[in-house]
Amino acid sequence: MEQALVTLAWALGAVFLLAALGKVAAPSNPADVVLATGEGLLGMVLVVGVYPLLASALAAVTAVAYCAYAFVRRSEDDCSCFGRRMPASSRGVQRARNTLLATLAIAYFALASMRGEPSISAVSVVFAGVGLLLGGVIVLAPWLVEWAFVT
Repeated sequence: MEQALVTLAWALGAVFLLAALGKVAAPSNPADVVLATGEGLLGMVLVVGVYPLLASALAAVTAVAYCAYAFVRRSEDDCSCFGRRMPASSRGVQRARNTLLATLAIAYFALASMRGEPSISAVSVVFAGVGLLLGGVIVLAPWLVEWAFVT
């Protein structure tokens, strides 16, 4: 279970950190900076592993809110979830990515809730790397799929 927790924490942390960096690199309004600050702090807490139960709960609430927003948003504009410098995603891709993110965050919260005392091992480093790769895939795969099938 520890490996799954490390993998999920790093995957979610990577997604939140990438979203924060993208928004800070090219903010379009002050709200982007505020949102990026929150996402960046949450991403760092997830990756560092402090307060895992609180971090997992905040990640789950944030991811579910982003997922709900993707489904109720009326605008047909593409999302700029990772800032204006990165390619925007279509609404369908945004919904799929946010649903996956919410599912992973809820799974992380469920596992963190069941966990006893944490134990860090050398194997955790491997699963941190797997989590980092998974986070990158969550961010990049939708653009690659759109690029491959739309262009």
